[in-house]
Amino acid sequence: MVETSTLPVRTAKVITTILSAAEAETPSGRKSFAVLSNPEFLAEGTAISDLESPDRVLIGGEDPSAVEALVAIYGHWVPAERILRTNLWSSELSKLTANAFLAQRVSSINSIAALCEATGADVQEVARAIGSDSRIGAKFLKAGPGIGGSCFQNHILNLVVICGHEGLHVVAATWQQEVSLNTWQQHRISALVVRRLFGTMTDMGISVLGFAYGLRPTSSTRPTPTTPARPSPSASAATCWRKACSASSIGLPWRRCSRRLPRRRSLLEEKRLRQPTWLFDARAVADAAAARAAGLRVWVVGEGEG
Repeated sequence: MVETSTLPVRTAKVITTILSAAEAETPSGRKSFAVLSNPEFLAEGTAISDLESPDRVLIGGEDPSAVEALVAIYGHWVPAERILRTNLWSSELSKLTANAFLAQRVSSINSIAALCEATGADVQEVARAIGSDSRIGAKFLKAGPGIGGSCFQNHILNLVVICGHEGLHVVAATWQQEVSLNTWQQHRISALVVRRLFGTMTDMGISVLGFAYGLRPTSSTRPTPTTPARPSPSASAATCWRKACSASSIGLPWRRCSRRLPRRRSLLEEKRLRQPTWLFDARAVADAAAARAAGLRVWVVGEGEG
């Protein structure tokens, strides 16, 4: 049996216990199974390419013959040096830890983005500076509205529960803080939008570009980071083009989101956008200079005004 879903550490032991008990009741009583942990590392929007060319394949198990049988299957297209063998518990914990570390980088750069806004620094310049350090690297250092989807947060909370169960309460509190910081970032941006729009959303339209979940174009909205970060009431982008719109918010770094922004100049000329009109760029992907030239007021995540 191959366990591919992300499950709490020691789940494989529970499965082994259940199957062993059931097999003990058979006439032969011989063990005819092995439990392996083979967590998937597929990202939303790139699952097929991630499967075809993975950074690594992780196989955990206590039965060497079963482990090698699965290694042989992956060996048809994955280089041998990318296939890692571990014990069951290390494999299960590695998936949780990988996502927790990625989420930690996102929440860390978002916290620095807030500091940059308060002090006049630019988080993109800070990210480039620290990302040039080979010990840190440049990936997952893009400030934004927070972590979306269900995986990262669920996996961190899984770690919190496991650490608490093992009596590691300080460790549990450390990972819980990552979830709290992510939620804070989303609500911080939401509150900022309301403040810039004079503290009220009454009769205002907000277009949200990039509402779906994922850094690459998808149709999934589970749970998108722009959900708490968008003020309510809001309207879809299509609706806002037909009515007086007060603001636009960019929630994802998709190229097509930034391409739609030049249309604002003609909309302003046609008096179809209210003044003052704001562009809230929560991904720092828009051409802020062009937007300002078109008559929009612009806020960019992590960009200080000092």
